[in-house]
Amino acid sequence: METKTNTPTPQKRTIRFIESTIRRGFREGMQIILDQEREELVGQRFGRLTVESVIYYDTRHRARVICRCDCGEAVNVQMCDLRARVKKSCGCLLRDLAREHAIDRNTIHNGTGTRLFRIWTGLRQRCHNQRSKVYKDYGGRGITVCSEWEMFIPFRDWALANGYREDLSLDRLDNDGPYSPGNCRWITAAEQNLNKRNNTLVEYEGQLVPIAEAARLSGINHQTISDRHRRGITGPDLYRPVSSRHNTKN
Repeated sequence: METKTNTPTPQKRTIRFIESTIRRGFREGMQIILDQEREELVGQRFGRLTVESVIYYDTRHRARVICRCDCGEAVNVQMCDLRARVKKSCGCLLRDLAREHAIDRNTIHNGTGTRLFRIWTGLRQRCHNQRSKVYKDYGGRGITVCSEWEMFIPFRDWALANGYREDLSLDRLDNDGPYSPGNCRWITAAEQNLNKRNNTLVEYEGQLVPIAEAARLSGINHQTISDRHRRGITGPDLYRPVSSRHNTKN
C-alpha cells in the first residue's frame, strides 16, 4: 500500500517562495518608511510636548513616542493622540487651566460671597443658563454678557470705578442691549422699578411714564390709574380726583 507524502510539489514551492519574498519585501519596505518617519518625528512639537524618541510601533503601525513636556516631565504617548491634539502636555496644562478657572471663579481674590459676586453670578445665569426661571426674559430673547464680563475681576473693577454702592442695583440703559460697561449703570431700586420692561406706560403732561411714576406725580392712587387705563380712559380724566361719593367707581 502506497503512503502519501507531504512533500510540496514544485508548483507549491514556487508559490510559497513568491509569498515569502513579498512578505519580506513588504516588511523591509515598511521598515524603511517607519525609519524615515521616526527621524521626522523627533524634535517635533505638539502643544507643550516635544518628541524625543520613537520607542516602537504597534500592530497597526501606530507610533508610541517619548516626549518632554515644557515643565520637564517625560511622558509616553501615542503619536496619533499628538497629531489629533488629544494630548498636549503631561497633564500640567489641565492643572494650569483649572487654576486659571479657579481665579475666574474667585477662589483666590476673596470675591466669593460678596454682593458684587452674587450680582455677577446672577446676570450670567440669566443669560446663559436655560434652566433659569428668568432665562426666557434674558438669554431667551437675545440678552448677552460681553466677553470682558465673563470673568469676575473686570466686572468688579468696573463696578467699583462707576459708583457701586451696597444700596444700588445694576441696570441696563437699553433693555434690549447686553450686560456691558457701555450699557450698564448703578441705580436705586425705585429707579430700576421704573425701568422694568413690563411697566405699563401712560401719558402725563405730555410724557410717557410708568403708571407708578404717574401716580407719584399726580397724587392719584396707582390702582385707580391702572383701572382707568384698562377701561380706555386717557388724558386729564385719567387723573381726575376720585369723588368721595363715588370712590368705588373711580
